[in-house]
Amino acid sequence: DYDISKTYKTIYVSHGGGGNENEWMTIGALPNIMDNLIAEQQAAEAVVVTMDNTYFSWDYDQIAANLENNIIPFVEANYSVSTNASDRAFCGLSMGSMTTTTLMQSYTDLFGYYGGFSGANVNAEVTDLEALKNVTIYLPAGNVDMALKDANGDESIKTVGMAAKLDELGVSYGMDVKYGAHDWGVWRDAFTTFAKDYLWDVETDEPEVTPTPDTPEDKVDPTTSTSNPSQTTASSVKTGDDQNMMIYGLGLLAGITGLG
Repeated sequence: DYDISKTYKTIYVSHGGGGNENEWMTIGALPNIMDNLIAEQQAAEAVVVTMDNTYFSWDYDQIAANLENNIIPFVEANYSVSTNASDRAFCGLSMGSMTTTTLMQSYTDLFGYYGGFSGANVNAEVTDLEALKNVTIYLPAGNVDMALKDANGDESIKTVGMAAKLDELGVSYGMDVKYGAHDWGVWRDAFTTFAKDYLWDVETDEPEVTPTPDTPEDKVDPTTSTSNPSQTTASSVKTGDDQNMMIYGLGLLAGITGLG
């Protein structure tokens, strides 16, 4: 139900090592996840974009340049989407999580939301600490995930290492240890939580309450009665998460491969 009269948010999603732009759309079940979240009004409608980062052999600077100079401008020129960074999110799994956390620290202003699913590039340079403090960050991994932590204490590419760095920098984030390993069960669940509990809520207007006419039986002393005025409300961005998530699905998909 893509509607050109609407202005959509965008979610950019990266595969992991050895993958490509098709994985999230197939084994990752992104269409199902987003379709169901939207149908249940658990997430805002969004254009979801995948890309092939293997094309750049995981050179994070080239990936960032491709996003900034090619993919994002292409999507924003061809789809009815917001051009504000606060309306863009980036997430990814494994090597895609390394990419996510590099973008988060070194190219912070490209996106307003970051989801690093299983692992992190802890040693990436933080170029704008104040900007980093103003984005939303979600760091999930499986409880038996090889990317969660290191038994020998080397956390330079681990989720707990990223959490420790953010703690030291005074940056807020959400961390989520799910049941599972370094696998699609964890990553599908992680995306569901990211979209449902960390990204934009659906803005809904409650219908006006129309009072029914008083009947003799209803009439009360007006000095003691209370009113129930109609209200228009909009839900706010969520910050919690839940390990017991259903798997849900997509509004609109765009697959972009190494543009430019």
